[in-house]
Amino acid sequence: MLDVSDGVTLSSIDRPHGCMTQHEINLLEWASPENWSEGLVRTYFSKKDSRVFVPNRPWIGDTHPKSYPPISFSGTKINFGHRRAGTWFLVLWLLPIAGLFTVLMLTVKGH
Repeated sequence: MLDVSDGVTLSSIDRPHGCMTQHEINLLEWASPENWSEGLVRTYFSKKDSRVFVPNRPWIGDTHPKSYPPISFSGTKINFGHRRAGTWFLVLWLLPIAGLFTVLMLTVKGH
């Protein structure tokens, strides 16, 4: 199993980069702090990671705001480096809005 702790780099793998599986590349990209934005709303961006959705990453060290507890691995993030990320982002925002609009329209017609 591949260790994805902080500090793991592509050069720390025993075999050349060309021989790595996509799963190993995904794990290394996910573990790399350079692929995660800083701040309250953290985003993930990696063109090398083949996944559209990746697991959340907990706050690392002292990079999280002191007023918020550390975040667990629960949930997922969209990989904005993936070519289908924009579509999924729109779908995930528009579906609840369309559902709310439908409920409101049905409520208004019912009166």
